[in-house]
This record gives sequence, structure tokens and C-alpha cells, in this order.
Amino acid sequence: MDKKEGLKDQISDKKEEIQERISDKKEAIQERISDTKEDMQEKASSFFKKLKRGFFILLGIALLLGIIAGAFVLFYNFSTGDRAGTLVKISKKGYVFKTYEGQLSIGSLSSDGGGIGTDIWEFTVPRGNEKVLEDLNSAIEKGHRVKLTYNEKLYQFSILGDTKYFIKEVEIVED
Repeated sequence: MDKKEGLKDQISDKKEEIQERISDKKEAIQERISDTKEDMQEKASSFFKKLKRGFFILLGIALLLGIIAGAFVLFYNFSTGDRAGTLVKISKKGYVFKTYEGQLSIGSLSSDGGGIGTDIWEFTVPRGNEKVLEDLNSAIEKGHRVKLTYNEKLYQFSILGDTKYFIKEVEIVED
């Protein structure tokens, strides 16, 4: 029986040793899994922080480009020129944003060859340009022909005026 008990003790010892090894391996695996989870969470957190930062950088660039494009459209002069004729009217128009709008009668030959017709050219006096406004009112009162120097904008914005043509200078034309 000694042999049997010795074998039983050996088997029991081996069993305990194997269970300890299994327990150690389980702990090591769980520790690795825990470390891997933490690493993955840190990497994911870092990735999303970088993604968020990149998104805001792109949003900032898009906003900056939008502002530059808006400023270009608002301030760029598509063309500059002169028109001559007789002023028909100047009026202050608008519901909220009041602007001075005018009409210039430009004499022209009619297409049927029968006589002289009139073309009406509409323009806007920019806000704050009191000298142009005074010169236009003077020309209307005295009935003088005028030469208007203007800037044509790319687009017409209703808060700036009803037309794309903004008068920058008025010259009285002597008959």
C-alpha cells in the first residue's frame, strides 16, 4: 500500500502542480488581455483625438476659403467703365437697407431706322459716397448731361444695391 499511497501522493502533487500552472497561465493570459484592451483603448482614443483634430483643421481651412471667396466676390470689380447720358431719376429705395438707385437715359438710334430711342441704364450709388450723390442731384436740378464712371461687380447683393453697377465718379458734360 505504500506504493499506492506514494503514487496517489505523486499524482496529487502533479495534479496540484498542473492546476497551479494552469492558474498561472490563466492569470498571465488575463493580464495580457487586460493590457491589450488598455493599449487598444489608448490607441483608439489617440486615433479619435487625431481624427477630431484633423476634422477641425479641415473645417477651419474650408471656412477660411469660404471667407476668402466671399470677400473676392464682394470686393472684386468685374469691369470698370463710363456711361454718358441724361439723368432720369435718383431715389432712395429699400425696406431695411436703404440704397440710392438711379437711371440714366442713353440716347440711341432705334433698330427700325426711324428715329432716336432711349435706353435706360440703372445704377447704384454706394453708401457713404456723398460727393457722387451731391453731383448727381445737382445734375438733375440743372438738367445737365453727365458722364458716370462705374465699377461692375461680379454679383448683385440686395443689401448693397439693386444693380451690379456702382458709381464712383460723376462728371458734368458741357454741351
